[in-house]
Amino acid sequence: MITFNGVPMTLSGKSEYRFVDASDQSGFDINKPQGNNLLMTINKMNAAFIDLIKDGDSLELHWTEK
Repeated sequence: MITFNGVPMTLSGKSEYRFVDASDQSGFDINKPQGNNLLMTINKMNAAFIDLIKDGDSLELHWTEK
Protein backbone atom coordinates (compact mmCIF):
# COMPACT_ATOMS: atom_id res chain seq x y z
CA MET A 1 0.00 0.00 0.00
CA ILE A 2 1.11 3.54 -0.77
CA THR A 3 -0.34 6.94 0.03
CA PHE A 4 -1.22 9.26 -2.86
CA ASN A 5 -2.06 12.85 -1.90
CA GLY A 6 -2.90 11.62 1.60
CA VAL A 7 -5.21 8.82 0.42
CA PRO A 8 -4.21 5.16 0.96
CA MET A 9 -3.98 3.26 -2.33
CA THR A 10 -3.24 -0.35 -3.23
CA LEU A 11 -1.64 -1.15 -6.57
CA SER A 12 -1.83 -4.67 -7.97
CA GLY A 13 -1.15 -6.63 -11.12
CA LYS A 14 2.49 -5.70 -11.80
CA SER A 15 5.84 -6.72 -10.34
CA GLU A 16 6.98 -3.08 -10.06
CA TYR A 17 5.31 0.32 -10.16
CA ARG A 18 6.24 3.82 -11.17
CA PHE A 19 4.85 7.17 -10.06
CA VAL A 20 2.79 7.34 -13.26
CA ASP A 21 0.96 4.11 -12.34
CA ALA A 22 -0.27 5.64 -9.10
CA SER A 23 -1.22 8.95 -10.71
CA ASP A 24 -3.18 7.12 -13.43
CA GLN A 25 -5.07 5.06 -10.85
CA SER A 26 -5.77 8.11 -8.69
CA GLY A 27 -7.65 9.92 -11.42
CA PHE A 28 -5.40 13.01 -11.22
CA ASP A 29 -5.81 14.68 -14.63
CA ILE A 30 -2.64 16.44 -15.76
CA ASN A 31 -4.46 17.55 -18.91
CA LYS A 32 -6.51 20.06 -16.91
CA PRO A 33 -3.90 22.43 -15.47
CA GLN A 34 -4.75 24.18 -12.22
CA GLY A 35 -1.44 25.98 -11.93
CA ASN A 36 1.82 26.56 -13.79
CA ASN A 37 3.89 23.58 -12.66
CA LEU A 38 3.41 20.09 -11.31
CA LEU A 39 5.00 19.32 -7.96
CA MET A 40 5.77 15.61 -7.63
CA THR A 41 7.33 14.04 -4.56
CA ILE A 42 7.99 10.59 -3.17
CA ASN A 43 8.54 10.67 0.58
CA LYS A 44 8.95 14.47 0.34
CA MET A 45 11.79 14.19 -2.21
CA ASN A 46 11.42 15.56 -5.76
CA ALA A 47 10.19 12.89 -8.16
CA ALA A 48 9.36 12.22 -11.81
CA PHE A 49 6.63 10.16 -13.42
CA ILE A 50 9.15 7.40 -14.28
CA ASP A 51 10.45 6.97 -10.71
CA LEU A 52 9.93 3.56 -9.13
CA ILE A 53 7.73 3.40 -6.05
CA LYS A 54 7.49 0.78 -3.34
CA ASP A 55 5.17 -0.33 -0.59
CA GLY A 56 4.91 2.31 2.13
CA ASP A 57 5.86 5.27 -0.07
CA SER A 58 4.02 8.57 0.25
CA LEU A 59 3.42 10.29 -3.09
CA GLU A 60 2.25 13.86 -3.63
CA LEU A 61 1.15 15.40 -6.92
CA HIS A 62 -0.10 18.98 -6.97
CA TRP A 63 -0.28 21.98 -9.25
CA THR A 64 1.71 25.01 -8.08
CA GLU A 65 1.94 28.60 -9.25
CA LYS A 66 5.75 28.73 -9.05
